[in-house]
Amino acid sequence: MAIQQGTSAHATTTGTSLTFAKNSFGEDEMLLVGINAGASDVVSSVTYAGIAMIRAGFVNNGNSTAYLYYFPSPPTGSNNVIISTTGSVTIDATGFNIYGVKQAPPEVVVTSTANLAGSCANALTPLTDNSVHVLSMATDAFPCTSITNGTVLTGSQFGLSNPALITPPALHTMTCNSSGGNNNWAIVGASFAPSENKKNFSFIM
Repeated sequence: MAIQQGTSAHATTTGTSLTFAKNSFGEDEMLLVGINAGASDVVSSVTYAGIAMIRAGFVNNGNSTAYLYYFPSPPTGSNNVIISTTGSVTIDATGFNIYGVKQAPPEVVVTSTANLAGSCANALTPLTDNSVHVLSMATDAFPCTSITNGTVLTGSQFGLSNPALITPPALHTMTCNSSGGNNNWAIVGASFAPSENKKNFSFIM
């Protein structure tokens, strides 16, 4: 089955924790949470419905830190995402669902950074045909306003490959661009493989 795009929820605060609600629908679903928080590794835990999410990766550039967390087959319904940090920082986060996804860790995780630049590229090679390339982004000055070979999702926190499915599984590069000026960038990129389930989902926007 093909991987499909789901809904997103965005929230931000300054403090040691951030809580926001996110809907999940279940079958062959992957819940993703992208976070921009602090200048170093300050995120101590991320939970959904009280269950710990798994960190796929993080990277910082001295000013900004990007994180990507995932949760295969999350509990259905509206549940809280809770992000906890070791100190008071600005926490900017987005929760996002994709469907028709193999219930396994991302096949490839690649981090990238750029300093005082108008753009930052993230390149990876998926292992499976019809995979999707997802980005969690952090910037310290201007938001990502467009992505070459991708789409900016809610909150400027996530990027999704466009066309969404990478076929055949060859090198794929998404470049995040800012129209505001130069940034320090931190990006975590990951590829997720499609489920072997034959059921099809409609896009849920």
